[in-house]
Amino acid sequence: GMGLGMPEFLPLREHFDLVGFDPRGVGESTPATCARSPHDHTVSHQPASLPEYVQLLRHNREVGLGCRAESGRLVDHMDTGSVARDVDAIRAALGEEQISWLGLSYGTEIGLLYAELYPERVRAMVLDGAVDHSLDPFTAARDEAVATEAALGRFADWCAGSSDCVLRHREVVEEVRRLLDTAEESGVWNSDAGRSATATEVTAGIYGYLNLRDMWPALAEALAEALDPEGPDAASLASATMFVSPGYPAYRIVGCHDFTAGTPTYAAMREQRRALRELAPVMWRYTEFSDFASGCAGWPVEPANPPREHQVSGTPTVLVATSAHDPATPAHWAEALAAQFEDARLLTFDGDGHTAALNSGCAREHEARYLIDLEPPPEGLVCRD
Repeated sequence: GMGLGMPEFLPLREHFDLVGFDPRGVGESTPATCARSPHDHTVSHQPASLPEYVQLLRHNREVGLGCRAESGRLVDHMDTGSVARDVDAIRAALGEEQISWLGLSYGTEIGLLYAELYPERVRAMVLDGAVDHSLDPFTAARDEAVATEAALGRFADWCAGSSDCVLRHREVVEEVRRLLDTAEESGVWNSDAGRSATATEVTAGIYGYLNLRDMWPALAEALAEALDPEGPDAASLASATMFVSPGYPAYRIVGCHDFTAGTPTYAAMREQRRALRELAPVMWRYTEFSDFASGCAGWPVEPANPPREHQVSGTPTVLVATSAHDPATPAHWAEALAAQFEDARLLTFDGDGHTAALNSGCAREHEARYLIDLEPPPEGLVCRD
């Protein structure tokens, strides 16, 4: 996976054994399963009243207890600190003195914690699509809301000028706002689920498509289906949400270990809802970190790796990369992550989508060269594909 088949990454195959692994709780590792899905369309992610808040807490608690009932003590040990130690167990099992790490998105946090624990074992490290583990989830969610709203605007601008966009003669941001208002009031039919999709689900679907620049034409088509006056259908949008992913229970368990510090008060959640609406008037209902902030409220498993400040020294120069207009991991998180290393370089792709590597051939070329030759690109290099 992860774009390793793209031509700019092919030299990596000549110089390295490529080792991927399924972190705890997912894929071929012992999977974490939960008696019920963390997502329930009848439970509000952004409670607007005290009863909704109480309902959210009760739901999350029941989900978490159901995960423990099915997965046992595994749920207590799925934090990323444990995953970083697993990486070192893999290194030792392979008989290697050092590792070269290519970490995208969540892989940047695994890399950070690995480097903090074992700096001398890092030969080279690329961290692309930076997660800033020092942020509290409310701040992270606000940052993401701003970035996601901006990405919707850039999608709309692209659409207006592109023959690849089926919505090109329409006011895209207005249409999306109208679609979400409709979803809020009455739902928008989702043929896959056999029920109406909620405004949160539609937002989460748009977010899913926005993350990959190559998916923008498909996003326009999915929006057109949901806006079809003859028979709207949000199935394509809903298919791009985390909610329907088989890994969603594990994702929630990990997120609640890593990105929460306990249960927010109703007053705090109400203030968060207000702030998100102000920062992202269209896309405020969903980002990954708002999903953690709401989904981990009332969660019954003690967080093993809550947000904290990091300071890493003793590694070679680490290459941190970002897409300038990343909807999921805002570009300034990359600067913040780079600052948590004594020695780091920042590479920016001046474009759209989540991570530089999955959206830019130029970024892949520089990342591969650095991993092979240990030559980081010059400080402040900007890729313009």
